[in-house]
Amino acid sequence: NDFDELLNGKTIDTIGHTILIDEKISKPYVYPDINGKQQYPFNIEDNYNKIVDLDTRVSVLEAGIDTGTTSDTFVRLDLPYLYVRTHLNDTQDLLQVFNVNLTSGNSQVNFNAEYIFPSGTSYTTATMTNSANLVKSSGDDACPSNYNSTYIGANHGPSKGITVTSHTHGKDDTDVGSVYRDVDLVEWTILKIVDADTLVVISENIGASSEIWNYDTSINGDLTNYIGGTHTGDITVDSQVFGLQLKPIIKNHTIKYLIDGKTDIYGIEGDYYCDYINIVEEYDICNIESSVEYVRNNPGVAQELINGDAQVHQQVMYKIKNNGCDIYTSWTTKQSVNIGYFGFIQSANVYTTLYDSYL
Repeated sequence: NDFDELLNGKTIDTIGHTILIDEKISKPYVYPDINGKQQYPFNIEDNYNKIVDLDTRVSVLEAGIDTGTTSDTFVRLDLPYLYVRTHLNDTQDLLQVFNVNLTSGNSQVNFNAEYIFPSGTSYTTATMTNSANLVKSSGDDACPSNYNSTYIGANHGPSKGITVTSHTHGKDDTDVGSVYRDVDLVEWTILKIVDADTLVVISENIGASSEIWNYDTSINGDLTNYIGGTHTGDITVDSQVFGLQLKPIIKNHTIKYLIDGKTDIYGIEGDYYCDYINIVEEYDICNIESSVEYVRNNPGVAQELINGDAQVHQQVMYKIKNNGCDIYTSWTTKQSVNIGYFGFIQSANVYTTLYDSYL
């Protein structure tokens, strides 16, 4: 079914896991574009002859998916990375590496890399992460959703900012939150002073409501001061680029690393053995219009867009154990949104030049 609008208080829960087979997707990342059109091919006729083989592989996975009795999952927390080593098969181990201490963007948990090597390989980090063992690099596997016509959550902020080049514009942080008008009388709020020649602005909301928000994509002419600011001279728009992701855009962000789903080792570096580990992350995604309104009402200081009302609450749990990682996602609306799609899982390609199959 198509969702035009997901109303306040609705929750979507999913459980997903990735099965890696010897297919070679043509794009580096597998998720729809901003209009919801698929980037990967629909023609899967070549897969038909693999169904029996794949069913066998899935049966093997299902047989061991809930056992969790080996106590030989190895966990190393060595910030900014969390390393999890598990058995892949009778002769090989799998190392999954997570970046759990990002300090930019939304600072979310992200997959970093995956390695496969003989089970007898040393447990030193340098040996396990030898480049010869690398089968997949990750940097954007944390998956956003798409609502109000933009990617948002995980690595992403709403792509609604305009970067303006205005040589010697004369503004500084005391002008953040001031409002300017273009020749069409569209209002533009200064969000950030990048440098002496560059600043970031966003238009007034042109969406259906304060919850179903949207923003203008271009400035017509130069900008004239309308409300506030210390330096109120005109802004000459020498050039402009629409589509800047405005992030961070999340608040109330918490992360736990639960050994066997119980003991939290957040911030406690060291080595651990267990049956499995759960990385549990949750946060609120701010309503960008509410965040911009906060900046306008509290001007004159550099600030992030993290003080708006919560629009969506998201919880993601990565359960890492033998055979890989299961991803459990809960997505709850606190306000109405115009849903494009729910983005729960995305993945970069494995290096098929090194391995044909990983099961």
